[in-house]
Amino acid sequence: MKKSFVLAMLCLVISLLSAFPARIESWRVDQDLKTLNQLKFSVDNVSRSTGTIVVYLHDEAEFAKLLEHGFKAEKLPDLAWQNALELHRDRSFYPSRDQYYTITQYEQFMQDTAASYPNLCQLQQIGSTVQGRPLYVLKITDNPQLNEEEPEFLFISSIHGDEPVGYDMCIRLIKLLTEDYGTDPRITNLVDNTEIWICPMFNPDGFVAGQRYNAQGVDLNRNYPMPFGINPNPDGNPWAPENIAMMNFLTERNFVLSANFHGGALVANYPWDYSHSLTPDNDLLIQAALTYSSNNSAMYNSSEFSQGITNGAAWYVITGSLQDWTYAYTDGMDITMEIGNTKWPQASQLPNFWNQNRESMLSYMEFVHRGLHGTVKSAEGAPLAAEIIIAGNSKLVHTDPNAGDYHRLLLPGTYEVTASAEGYLPQTVTVTIPASGSAQYDFVLSQAQITNLYGQVRDIEGFPIQGLNVSLNTQPPTNAAVDAQGCFEIHDIFEGLYQLEAKTGTQTKFTKDFVLNQSDNRLVFVYIEPVEVFHDPCENISNWTASGPWGAVTYQGLPAITDSPSGNYSNNVNRTLRTSSIISLQNIAEPTISFNAAWDLEDGYDFVHVQASTSTSNWTTLGSFTGTQLNWQPFSFSLEQFAGQSVYIRFILESDWYVNADGIYLNDILISGLPFDQIAHGDLDGDRIIRARDAEILLEHCVGFDPIPEIDPLPWSLQRFAAADVDLSENLDSKDAYLIQHYLHDPNYRFPAQGGEELSLPEVILVVEDQPQKEYQAVLIKGIPAESIYCIDFQLLPTGSFSHLDISALGLGMDFSAYNPVLQKFAWAGRDEAKDLKFQIEFQTPEQELELHYNVNGRFGILPISDDTAVQEEVEPVSVFALYQNHPNPFNPNTRISFSLPAEQNARLVIYNLKGQKLKTLADGVFTRGQNMLFWDGCDEQGRPLSSGIYFYTLESGGEIQNRKMVLMK
Repeated sequence: MKKSFVLAMLCLVISLLSAFPARIESWRVDQDLKTLNQLKFSVDNVSRSTGTIVVYLHDEAEFAKLLEHGFKAEKLPDLAWQNALELHRDRSFYPSRDQYYTITQYEQFMQDTAASYPNLCQLQQIGSTVQGRPLYVLKITDNPQLNEEEPEFLFISSIHGDEPVGYDMCIRLIKLLTEDYGTDPRITNLVDNTEIWICPMFNPDGFVAGQRYNAQGVDLNRNYPMPFGINPNPDGNPWAPENIAMMNFLTERNFVLSANFHGGALVANYPWDYSHSLTPDNDLLIQAALTYSSNNSAMYNSSEFSQGITNGAAWYVITGSLQDWTYAYTDGMDITMEIGNTKWPQASQLPNFWNQNRESMLSYMEFVHRGLHGTVKSAEGAPLAAEIIIAGNSKLVHTDPNAGDYHRLLLPGTYEVTASAEGYLPQTVTVTIPASGSAQYDFVLSQAQITNLYGQVRDIEGFPIQGLNVSLNTQPPTNAAVDAQGCFEIHDIFEGLYQLEAKTGTQTKFTKDFVLNQSDNRLVFVYIEPVEVFHDPCENISNWTASGPWGAVTYQGLPAITDSPSGNYSNNVNRTLRTSSIISLQNIAEPTISFNAAWDLEDGYDFVHVQASTSTSNWTTLGSFTGTQLNWQPFSFSLEQFAGQSVYIRFILESDWYVNADGIYLNDILISGLPFDQIAHGDLDGDRIIRARDAEILLEHCVGFDPIPEIDPLPWSLQRFAAADVDLSENLDSKDAYLIQHYLHDPNYRFPAQGGEELSLPEVILVVEDQPQKEYQAVLIKGIPAESIYCIDFQLLPTGSFSHLDISALGLGMDFSAYNPVLQKFAWAGRDEAKDLKFQIEFQTPEQELELHYNVNGRFGILPISDDTAVQEEVEPVSVFALYQNHPNPFNPNTRISFSLPAEQNARLVIYNLKGQKLKTLADGVFTRGQNMLFWDGCDEQGRPLSSGIYFYTLESGGEIQNRKMVLMK
């Protein structure tokens, strides 16, 4: 046994004596760093204040290569391998807390901890090293065998084997979490509510050898794929087995936050490492880094790094780092914690390191509970595999499909959050994260049905647009050609949120986001020709104010504006090209900027940004360019956030200290949008799509509801009225709603408001067919001739004179209708066919004469209603306890709820969610005998709008209870 150990250690020593660090004196740090990265040297540390760069070298040949490229370098002593040799002598005893564990003792410790605390710990081997050592990760939580609704957190240490301080800190943390659980409230709370994973030693082979690299000589923190497919092997090596194991482990789980511990510096280093551009969560990452550094006084008071934190690339650019890969390819966010200026300090210093880092480690773990947390489940309560999307942020997170929980780190503020799962209707809500730091929202998604999309593309005058190809963002995308009538069909897709892109050849004509429902799947996409707000063909720079030598040239046969007309741009420049005059978007909807561009920029170091601002400061970056694209490419960026305002546009070239190139060429710069006052007839909600929902909005308006208060509250604007009055009658009625339905079914039909011919509908009169025997007075009304009603709206007068009124429409089927019992109004429009409708009206009123004022198929009439028995009954009719189905149902956001009481008495009506949680007490008091009616606006007790989903309402009165189900669909 001892002989084998000695031979193994001798081999390691021989192989490692050649690896060593070297220090480079640099007067041009950024230029030298780029050269070192291009030559694939492993940069270990950078001090900008002293102008020194430390690299780790495999052997003398690499040192010679360093000198050959003109670097002033000197070898540094590296005692790590001696420390490793001393540490890994054959020792069977456990060390004290003031000694490093050997690799054997570490493996035994991990196994013993899992065995000693089976109710808290679960040991998992995620892979093996090159030399066959296990890669251990210890799970610590109150129910380690279960998959609970808790955020997942991870600490990793010693990806560089010669940086073992974090290794010891993680071991001490494991002991703290297990030994103090149940006695320390803070520790208990962390373990009970967090799924904690700890990997103290990620590079066991390097640790045993006392070297930075793994046993293959690979720097594991330069070996990960770069973000967004830029380079899968940035260091030129295949992925190391240790990294393959970690990538598999991370992608199989849903880690929210992690940190990987290093040594050799004292700073919390957040992404990106590979690029000076910032992540979408830059502000959040800064707060996470500060959470660690602010609790470590030595780190926070650094003379090198303000507040002890730094952006990775701002310190020095590297490629292939774990934190970059984690942010780009997983749900998680990872920060590199450099926790000591000495890589492998004496073991006697470890208690001091623990005292410095203990609070930082605990606070950083607690940071995982910031932001938005909750679940995504089906109406039946099943957990769903869903995406959580934050509007304006490209980073997605996913639920744990086994538990349905999600955890999205967010700073305090208000966010638009969407939950989307395949086979379910998406749900979007507005959520506010309070100053305290966290909020919860549980999504309940309704199952989507398989349906078809029947689409048509028309222009603003109603004429079909031909020659288009459309693409729907299914997985994979579904493509269809538009026929001569502008029509296309896409079959067998789920209901849900989609984006349609329409192209003429390779040119995108428009894109449109929309929700597809099985009951509303005929859509007319209205193409409105954008109006030009600003246009520069780039023949000169007269529209621009330039800093630097921007000028006009010809590039690939087209006029162009470029940053450097006479050659390459210079090093360390900041050149701007700004519109001289501010551009008004005051009356423009959906503004965009588009242009053609070609460029040659040093990849990842030199950038051109296109930006917008309402002043000449506080610029918002719309897009960025780096690398090389020598041929013209079209680009378009939304200016939606500036709609209704005025903006400046600028292009800014930023270069670093070393390597320059030709720069950027710009052609045909155009700002365009849609005029605010543009009327699309039939499009009542202004989304540039005509669909059945627009007809439904019109019917709700006909009976006196306020159907789109968030867009245009009553009274409607002149533009809204004009969009709805498709028959030019100067009256909004059920015929307008029917014509919208007809427009969806007949691809050749155009509204009269678009210049089309008036649609002739048969004349129908209403008559009383019968007076059925009911609890109250009743009449049955029909139309003559039969089966000729295409649309109808009516009102029963005089209003307010009924102690009981109920209107039942017979034969409606699935068509849309609206009923307002307060105004005694009803409206209905068929989808594209006549029906034999009948209406049964039950009423109780002292009035001797009633009148039904109606409009059938666009023609008005009055039907007198008289009933000799209406006031002859002296006996009061019997009333019952009953809760009726709400109307409309589904609804958005308003609905009416009716109920009946046998006597004047107390009644309580409460709204609940699927979990049985009370959301709102709609009524609690004394109500009259007979029918009563309430209205609900879809808000909870605090007035907050509720999301789409299934809800229950319960009526309690006189010892009786009834409940019903309703659907809020936004």
